[in-house]
This record gives sequence, structure tokens and C-alpha cells, in this order.
Amino acid sequence: MLITALILAALILFLLFEYRVKTPDQLILRERKGLVLARTTRFYPRHFSLALPAVVYSSKPEYTAESKSRLPLRFKLALSVAPAGDQLTRLVRVGGWNREAVEKAAAELHVLLLGRVRAFAETHELEELSSEKASGQLNEKGRQDAVSLGLEIVNLSVQSIDPVDPEISKALQQRETARLMEESEKTTQNARIAAVRARVAAEKDIARMEHELVLHRQALAEKEAEAQARLDLQQTRDELERRRLKLEFENQEAEIFRNNPELLLLSPQLTQLAEASQQLKNARTVVSLSDPTGQPLAEVLLGLVDKLLPKSSSKDKS
Repeated sequence: MLITALILAALILFLLFEYRVKTPDQLILRERKGLVLARTTRFYPRHFSLALPAVVYSSKPEYTAESKSRLPLRFKLALSVAPAGDQLTRLVRVGGWNREAVEKAAAELHVLLLGRVRAFAETHELEELSSEKASGQLNEKGRQDAVSLGLEIVNLSVQSIDPVDPEISKALQQRETARLMEESEKTTQNARIAAVRARVAAEKDIARMEHELVLHRQALAEKEAEAQARLDLQQTRDELERRRLKLEFENQEAEIFRNNPELLLLSPQLTQLAEASQQLKNARTVVSLSDPTGQPLAEVLLGLVDKLLPKSSSKDKS
């Protein structure tokens, strides 16, 4: 029993001494058949594993390169790298089996980036260089270099590109200032020209619309005149038609009186004359008592009485 207890105690001490607990900021490596793999278990043996800090390594390298015209330039970069989970074997081959493997691989990446920067600068003039263009090309080439070193580029950007000679930098600043002022002046002039063009276009539109308004009013006046002329013509025609009908009526009335003189007694003209004579007692009314044929009214009245009374009564009366 004592031996068993000693063995268990020794085993427990060995486990406590050998095994460690993996933390979230660690990358635990192990070697198997020539390949370096990452352990996924929570506990790992420290003598058979490599614990790498699984953090992002950031740096701001500065490189000096010459442009196409042999002008010295200073490139300021911002670089962030981390271990590549699928390229751990390459990482160990470059950085070795130690905790500084990522830093050593990052140093090798700096050397490769220096070559990329110089190759980029030698193919461009100073006026052609820009941080955006340089960042694009370095990202494309630098990520390939990082994979070959077992790293993963989290961020790679060119912060600035400046000439090494401060006099040249000052001259470039002055030229850039002049360019900006010239562009600002051009923008102001273009704005003034655009405003004048807009005003001229507005005046043209106003003149065109006023002309169209005058034409529209003239067209309306012509239409109104035509309508008034048609109305006057129609009124004239109606008046002529009314007079024609009245004339026909008067002719028919005269024809009836000519054929029947006895109806003159029922004529409204005689009635109106009688009423007028009653209203004007002291007035004397002269009436032409003759029918349209020229026959005296007395004869007409006697003829009418003869027609109304029987023949016997007419004889007695006579």
C-alpha cells in the first residue's frame, strides 16, 4: 500500500510539474511526424509543447529607397502580423522552436518588405508615388511573403512617402500649396461661370415663357373674337328670322282681314283705341275707318250686321 501511495504521489507530482493549463492568449504547438500542429486540449505537457503568445505583433518600420530619378525617399509603414494557424511548420522553421518565433519571422518579413518597397520606388517617379498605390502593391506582395514565413498580415499600410532631403520636402509642400490654391481659384471661377450661365439660361427661359404667354393671349383673343363674331352673326340671323316670321304673320293677318273685313271689329287695334278714348275723355281721336280694300267702314258694318241677323229681321229693320 505504501508503495502504491508513493507511486500515486509521484504521478500526481509529475502531472503537476509537467502539465499546464492553456490560456486563451496562447497557441500551443506540438510536433508530430515532422509537422507542427496546434494542440486543442485544455491541458498540455510543457516539455513536449511550445507555448506561443497568440497575439498580434505591431510595428512601424521605416525604409529608405530611391525613386526612378534617384531621389532618396523615406517610406513609413504600419505593420501588424500574427501566427498563421495553417502555416505553423513554416513559422517554426523560420523562427525556431522558441517563444520568439513570431518576432523572428516578423523581422524576416521586414527584410522582404524592404525589397518590395525598393522595387516599387525604383519603377515610379516622385510625382507618381502615392500612399494608396504603394499600400495596394505591398499588400498584394507582402501577404505572399508572410505566408511563406508562417505569418498572417492583419494590417499593412503606407503611412507616408517623403523625400529624405528636407529642402525637397519643403519645395514639394510649396508646390502642393500652389496647386491647391490654383484648384481653389479654378473652382471659384467655375462656380461664377456656372452662376452666370444659370442666370442667362433663366433669363432666356423667362423671355421664352413671356413670348409664349403673349402668343397664348393672342390666340385666346382671336378665339374670343371668333366666338363673339359667331354669336353676333347668330343673333343677326335670329333677328332676321324673327322679323321674317313677324312679316309673314302680318301678311297672313292682312290677308285674313282682306278676305274677312268683318273681323276688323275684333282687331286689337280698335280695342286699344277704344280704351284710350275712355281714358282720355277730352281728347279727340281720329280714326281712319276704312278697310284695306278702300270700302267705307259703314258699309262694312252694315254687311256684317246683315250676315249676323236673319233675313226677315233685316227686312223689317230696313
